[in-house]
Amino acid sequence: MSEAFQSFVTRARFFSVGKLRRTWSHSAAEFIKYRRLLPMLLADGQRFNSAETDDFDASLAYHAKSKEERKIVVTNVPPRVTPSQLQSFFSKFGKVSHCSLPREDRRHSMFGTMPKHSKNCGTATITFKKAEDAEKAKTAASDELKFYEQYMVVSAYVSKRKGGKGVIIADDSKGKLDLRFNSFSSCFTLINYTLRGCSLDEIGSRPLERIAAYLPVNDTIRFERVSKRCMEASMKSWSLVSRLVLARDCEGFSNSRPFLNSHLKAILRRAGVHLKALDLSGAVHLMDEKALEIIAAYCTMLEELVLSGVRASWEALSDLGESLTNLKKLTYRDMDSASDKAIWYLIKGCGRCLQFVDLRGCRRLHGRCFQLFSDQLEQLYLDGCVHVDERALEDFMISRLMPDLRVFTLCGDRFENLTTAGISHISNMSSLVELALDYNLLVHDALLISVCDQLKSLKILSLANAGTDSTLTAKGIVAIARLTALEQLDLSSLAAVRSGILLEIAYSCRSLSLL
Repeated sequence: MSEAFQSFVTRARFFSVGKLRRTWSHSAAEFIKYRRLLPMLLADGQRFNSAETDDFDASLAYHAKSKEERKIVVTNVPPRVTPSQLQSFFSKFGKVSHCSLPREDRRHSMFGTMPKHSKNCGTATITFKKAEDAEKAKTAASDELKFYEQYMVVSAYVSKRKGGKGVIIADDSKGKLDLRFNSFSSCFTLINYTLRGCSLDEIGSRPLERIAAYLPVNDTIRFERVSKRCMEASMKSWSLVSRLVLARDCEGFSNSRPFLNSHLKAILRRAGVHLKALDLSGAVHLMDEKALEIIAAYCTMLEELVLSGVRASWEALSDLGESLTNLKKLTYRDMDSASDKAIWYLIKGCGRCLQFVDLRGCRRLHGRCFQLFSDQLEQLYLDGCVHVDERALEDFMISRLMPDLRVFTLCGDRFENLTTAGISHISNMSSLVELALDYNLLVHDALLISVCDQLKSLKILSLANAGTDSTLTAKGIVAIARLTALEQLDLSSLAAVRSGILLEIAYSCRSLSLL
């Protein structure tokens, strides 16, 4: 690429490239990247010399602009209105050449209760034959736009080609910025609120960073395409984001458009160094082991990680655990495919700093990883981990002393490898504040009496549907009255509960607030 041509590209305001042959070179690829960055490099408020573009044939651009002037966007359209009815309504302002009124996706049912005709989306695009007729519709009074007892709103049509997908730039002569956000963050309509009367140059850099920080993730990335100043504000705004929840903060992803590894990489390249908490659960995704490599590379300062829903091999989990040395909270719930070996290697690298571990629903977990926890562990959730056995609890209690453990849950009824002798180790967890054994058939009188004698600081105890009618009797339940610090108690569906027992518990546990 010659120096003269590069100089021309820098000065050019209108430029397009046709199809490239398969033999295109790397310099051509770099040229395309440069053209994508050109609007950000030149849109910093400088004045352009019109003489630079005098030789440009602007007939195509003029034709496109004139077509946009003949279009209007109509919102708050009555739900049952058809395109032909709407076209007939607006024909009073002038001849209408086209009316676009999208409808909602039709739902299907085996029953005859679904409506035969779906509603429209409430937003239409109308094209007039003349720009003057479109102007009449824009300036019409609200009474003239009343249709089926609804007042429709008419606004100017602005092409998406004038800016990025996240923002739409108004005319250069006005110097205004219109920010219009779609509920799906993919095709922006003109329904929502608009910032008018405020030049972008009047907004300080710090407020602009705050604005970008409050945008959804998709729009924050698109905000970079507006101008060089917006790009800088968008990049700096990530320093204000310490927590990222994909299911909440990333919009527009569904079964037809799932979240991919490339999306995760695009986000974490910007925000990863600032993130303290990352939640991958609940999002419709196709992420795999590559996602763990991305997290390990960009999120070295993570303190909280929710990895539920991401399947990976033990090698990938091992690499992730070794890179997250500051991790304090780990959640890996309902992972039926995660083996005991995989969870071992995940915790092996980061277990020494963990304070909170949630492994509920990991049915293949045996518990060999418990000996990797340090004395900093405070909360451990094992509900539904049906293969946890006695040896796991012995390693947990005898091999390691955990004075800071505050919460322990072991709910469920299919602990096939655990016996009453193994579960009795719970009474040695002297610092427990919360204990939940719901639906656990191994609970018996001796365990409950031992817990009530040794766990004096217990504040929350849940025994709903625990034990059996023969193993958990009134003798064990009445021992709960010794827990004088108890604040919450759940004895749902226990056959041995009697009025006298409840009165004794209520009289002895003066701090009890929920029963």
